[in-house]
Amino acid sequence: MKRLLLTVGAILVTTTPLLAENSLHFSTKPGAEYAWELSWTGSEWQLSFVDDAIIVDDTNPNDAVLANDYVLLPSMNVTGLDDRGGLLTATLNPREAFRIHSDTDDATVLTATMESGGMLAVGTNTVAYSQISDDLDIGSYNETYGTIIPALVADEERGLMLDLSFSGDALQGANLYNLLRGQTGVARGTLSGQITAIPEPATLLILGLGAAVATQFRARRRK
Repeated sequence: MKRLLLTVGAILVTTTPLLAENSLHFSTKPGAEYAWELSWTGSEWQLSFVDDAIIVDDTNPNDAVLANDYVLLPSMNVTGLDDRGGLLTATLNPREAFRIHSDTDDATVLTATMESGGMLAVGTNTVAYSQISDDLDIGSYNETYGTIIPALVADEERGLMLDLSFSGDALQGANLYNLLRGQTGVARGTLSGQITAIPEPATLLILGLGAAVATQFRARRRK
């Protein structure tokens, strides 16, 4: 039994990336001074993002139409700060919709509501939306714009999760852990992230179990 559980775990770890469907990757636009700002509003911390400072830098499969388009992450309130000694966890609560704009005419080609997500601050690093979950709910999109956006919509309609994650580093040596423990100051930085269509966790578990059982069965037949 122990061997079976270990096999399942190994298969889930190695199989999950292979099960990933369409995806797009984004990062700070070359030449942009910074992409995000963490600041105290007088009542709470807020994470905001600079318009036109985050772009699509890669897609899978390749979609030339989407390349260099602008990714507009919504401003997020930081709540539930929890100091765990050397690191802070919190919840990021989006205030607006997630959007993608064309870099040619600034037209909105995708709009989606964005779920609250986790934040981890360790020194100068900030990591948000690191858990595998269904983070985006597409509301409107341009159905003739490239291939990835229509594909993500189709993935969502057939039950796949649209998982979003990003991470960033503060500039000029700002220490986010120390900053967030107070109620003053500003930090700015760069980031990179991705949106990936993946199966629900229950589906991954079923696939992993099936693969594990098949592996065990083949192993027994060879003995």
